[in-house]
Amino acid sequence: MVDGPADTSTHCNRHETIKKKLIDICILGYLLVFGPTDTARKHVAETILTDKNQGDPDQVISQGGFYDQLFLHFCKFSLLWLDLETNP
Repeated sequence: MVDGPADTSTHCNRHETIKKKLIDICILGYLLVFGPTDTARKHVAETILTDKNQGDPDQVISQGGFYDQLFLHFCKFSLLWLDLETNP
């Protein structure tokens, strides 16, 4: 039950955290199935199954966050580069 503004803020933050974790998990799943090469898919699988991640789902989820940031920065750079090429 939400009692006031502070409770609403906490609820929203928790919702955003769960949303981010789900996105990170989806990224890992997507890369396992649709990674660009067999080597990439194997690397993602090994990253998930590594000993340091065993028993700690947050460690696995953080790997998805890493790929999320990696791809976001790559895509932003690529879009900027394409824009500079088409609009000098």
